[in-house]
Amino acid sequence: MTQARPVARARPWVYFAVWSLTGATGAACLVGILSIGLFVLPVALAATVLLARRWSSRSGLAGLVAGLALPLLYVALLNRSGPGLV
Repeated sequence: MTQARPVARARPWVYFAVWSLTGATGAACLVGILSIGLFVLPVALAATVLLARRWSSRSGLAGLVAGLALPLLYVALLNRSGPGLV
């Protein structure tokens, strides 16, 4: 008789949230590369490597794409009025 695979203990939404935070950190590094982004980049890379090594975390990998969009959408929100006098 074969043994069943162990069930992942964390819920998929937890991995989605962690991947989103990792993606948001990476995008914030790109947005602020000339100021603080270069110093935060190792944190984003370390989080990505740690998450990628866990097989069970791949269920929330779509959160990476969602997280990448968050800082970019925030910058778009700040610039929604456009250039010039408003």
